[in-house]
Amino acid sequence: MDQSNLIIWTFYFYLMIKFSFATIGLLIIALSCTSTSKTSLTHTVSKNQFYSKLNDTQQKKFNNGIDFVASGNIPVSWNLELNFDKDFLFSTSDGVHSLAYASKAIEENNFEYYETNSKAGKLAISIFKEPCSAGKSQKVTVKFLEKEYTGCGQYLYNNQLNNSWVLEKMGNEKQEAKRFSKGLPVITINLIDNSINGHDGCNNLFGKLSVQGTRIHFGPIAQTKMLCQDNNPSFEKIVSEKISNQVASYFFKEGKLVLYLIDDSQLSFTPKL
Repeated sequence: MDQSNLIIWTFYFYLMIKFSFATIGLLIIALSCTSTSKTSLTHTVSKNQFYSKLNDTQQKKFNNGIDFVASGNIPVSWNLELNFDKDFLFSTSDGVHSLAYASKAIEENNFEYYETNSKAGKLAISIFKEPCSAGKSQKVTVKFLEKEYTGCGQYLYNNQLNNSWVLEKMGNEKQEAKRFSKGLPVITINLIDNSINGHDGCNNLFGKLSVQGTRIHFGPIAQTKMLCQDNNPSFEKIVSEKISNQVASYFFKEGKLVLYLIDDSQLSFTPKL
């Protein structure tokens, strides 16, 4: 091999080694960014689940079917437990014990109103949107036998909702990523700021929600308007017609989130993390 060819081959191997190291470096950076992003998301989910976790007493009541609890000291010490599917229990330190069938809420501008009758008399409950001084609790008034009781209350919930959820099934039909432009739809529920965001397989979505026991009250959900070819529009339609501004029940089955929608249809999600 003459000297000119030797120089050419030496330069060629130099370039190969240089670009190989550069490629490896870029790969390491990409993997590092992916790992950092995933770690950050995991940290956020864990943090939100920690701060939204019910205390042991609240968790026990929720497990027993209680959706809302309230208490106060005006005019005497009192307690209220609401099971929206069954009954309302109101008791006071001076001997009142009123058990009544659950009633539906009447929505007003700044509060929800419940009225029902027990053997002891009419029970009128107002849950205000304005917060009490303690945490996420809300102002509550109870009118019973011409007395008004005031205090604070809180909706109970399952804090496992705090997560990112990947659509698995619509009804009994298992969904495939290849049918959606961005892959399977994902929703992220945040109980700290009461928000929902994600994408429907094509367009991004975002909005507000409130969790009341085993029900999720969704506010208006906005969706971007991109045109995606070969995208399954079914989930997008469900979001706009059956989730946005609607109420859905939820439960967990084998670690999966199931939403029970207004038309009795179901959506099943698997946790992203």
